Amino acid sequence: MAKREEILEAATMLFYEKGYQSTSMNDLANEMGLSKSAIYHYFRSKEEILVEIYEKTITDATNELSKLATSDKSTIDKLREAIINQIEHIMIERQSMLKIFFQEEEQLPDKFHKSIKKRKREYNRLIEGIFTEGISEGIFKKGDPQLFVNAFLGMCLWVYRWYKPNSKYKPEDISKYFVKLIEEGCLTPDFKRLTKETVTTPSNGEDISGGDFSVESVIKRMRYHTSMIEILNSQLNTLLEEKIIQH
Repeated sequence: MAKREEILEAATMLFYEKGYQSTSMNDLANEMGLSKSAIYHYFRSKEEILVEIYEKTITDATNELSKLATSDKSTIDKLREAIINQIEHIMIERQSMLKIFFQEEEQLPDKFHKSIKKRKREYNRLIEGIFTEGISEGIFKKGDPQLFVNAFLGMCLWVYRWYKPNSKYKPEDISKYFVKLIEEGCLTPDFKRLTKETVTTPSNGEDISGGDFSVESVIKRMRYHTSMIEILNSQLNTLLEEKIIQH
C-alpha cells in the first residue's frame, strides 16, 4: 500500500474513533510513527485529508453502482444487487469511512459542499434509473422515483449507525431481509404471481425455464410471452390490412 493511502487509512480510523475536530495532525503522526513534516509531505492539511475521504467514498460508491446500473442484468437483479452492495460492501465493510462521510460534512470547506451535493445527486439518479426502468417493464409498481430513492437510501444507509461486528445479525442476513422488504413494497402483483406460477411449455415443445424458478428464468419467460404477443399483433394487423384492401 502506498504511503499516502496508509495515511488516509490511519486518519479514517482516528476520525472514526475520536471525531474529526478532536484529532490533530500530531495524533496522526504518532499513529503512523512518522514526523508531522512527513505527513505534510503527502497532505497539506487535515482538511485536505477529510476532502480526500469524501472524494474516495462517493467515487467508489458511484462507480460500483454505475457499473451495475449499465450492466445487462435484469432490472430486479440490479435492484437486489444494489441493496446487497449498499449494505454489505459499503455500509458494513466501510463503516468507519461512512460514519465520517455522514457526520463530518459540515467540516468540509465551503467550495467543496457544492461538489459533494452534485455527486450525491448523481448517485441518487442511478438508483432512480433502476426504479423507473422497472416501472416501464411492469416489474415495479408505479410511484414517485424521488420518494423511492429517499426510502431506499434511508433504509440502507442507516445501517452504519447501528451495525456491530459482533451483532447476531450477519451482513448477508441484513441484506436478505432488506431485499425482501423492498420487493414486497415495489413488485407488481402480476410479477409476484409470475414468479410463483407453474412452468408452462410452449407449443413448440421447448421448456423455456428448464424447471428453473430463478429470476433469470422468469424474465426469460416474460420475454418469450411478450415476443409471442408481438408476433400475434403483427399477424392481426396484416389480416386487418388485407381485409380493408379486399373491401
